[in-house]
Amino acid sequence: MVEGKVRSGFLRDGIAEYTKRLTPYLRVRLSEVRRLSLDRKKEGRLYVCMDRRGRAVDSVSFADWLVSSANTGVKEIVFLVGGIYGIPDEILSVADEVFSLSNMTFTHEFAVLILLEQLYRAVKISRKEPYHY
Repeated sequence: MVEGKVRSGFLRDGIAEYTKRLTPYLRVRLSEVRRLSLDRKKEGRLYVCMDRRGRAVDSVSFADWLVSSANTGVKEIVFLVGGIYGIPDEILSVADEVFSLSNMTFTHEFAVLILLEQLYRAVKISRKEPYHY
């Protein structure tokens, strides 16, 4: 889920490109919302917030985490990307995981593109297919 719309054309193109690349491996669905909420957590779903205050991991560790999560019976992973003010503390406190994409701050539009690229990289790493290096 993404708080706010992706307005920039080149970022929309990049998001479309990585969504297309991920399609053979994962079902990707982007949802734009006005306000992030975890009011109704569902069984079998893992809720992951992308926030500057989250845990920093490298690409290989992220790939390992993704595979490990899939192996625990999780059917769906929902990544939440906040808007201009980030993700509210009340959502961070109930998320299953909180990751940081960087110590730097990005717009939510860039964060979505970076997240999709990292998901693609994680899939390639876990399948031992070329892309990572």
